[in-house]
Amino acid sequence: MRLTPIYRINVVVVSYVICFIGIYVGVGMAEQLRQSLIDDRNVHGYEVNISRSKKHLLYLIAFGTAVGAVGVWGMHYASLYALDLEDDQGYSYPIRSNVGIQLLTLVMVSVTTTAGLMIAAYDDMFSKTKLAIVDEFIAESKRLSMREIKSITLRKVLITIATKKLGRLLYGGVVGAGGMIIMLYVSMCGQDFNGYIRYNVGLVVLAVLVSVLSIQCGYWIFFRLLSIFPDQEWLRLATSIIGS
Repeated sequence: MRLTPIYRINVVVVSYVICFIGIYVGVGMAEQLRQSLIDDRNVHGYEVNISRSKKHLLYLIAFGTAVGAVGVWGMHYASLYALDLEDDQGYSYPIRSNVGIQLLTLVMVSVTTTAGLMIAAYDDMFSKTKLAIVDEFIAESKRLSMREIKSITLRKVLITIATKKLGRLLYGGVVGAGGMIIMLYVSMCGQDFNGYIRYNVGLVVLAVLVSVLSIQCGYWIFFRLLSIFPDQEWLRLATSIIGS
């Protein structure tokens, strides 16, 4: 017997709002972490390791909790209640969640999200002011010929800064995305109903790719563009929308 999924749009909207709020708060925590790193560099003359500073760790944990626990897990858990299953006669089959498994996924996504964000927080541009980033670009431009310097445009400067040394962002994004993807499918194992789930491999692969790409894009805005344009509110909103 085939069961038809019926979605409650109002619950879907609520789950999206939860995710948006979590990520938007996370953006604020990222700004606090970044400013804290910059302040320490100004005071000590060098960047204090995040793992060795209680203040930095608190900002990082708040960052990871807002994005992972509230944004990702909160959205997913709320969306579980958006689904009803009905048979051909219109009979509804209740879906129950295993509380233990759902709590496990909460811990899982909180830890992996925080780990991914911590890796990305060591990005070369994240803990620098806009002026320091521009000064670094100017210093590197001294190796160029006069002809190459004359060909530099504002657009080229921004592209160069935005795409330089992306290794930590990519690595952190993979860790964060991997944790989220595993959380989603482990969570589905905690769903108990009178039936079974059959996965479409193509759709699963597509979902994984979309998750990885969206998180990488969000990290890029989090740790790179907001470092260059810290006063642009539309970038914070864009990050929250993309991440949601």
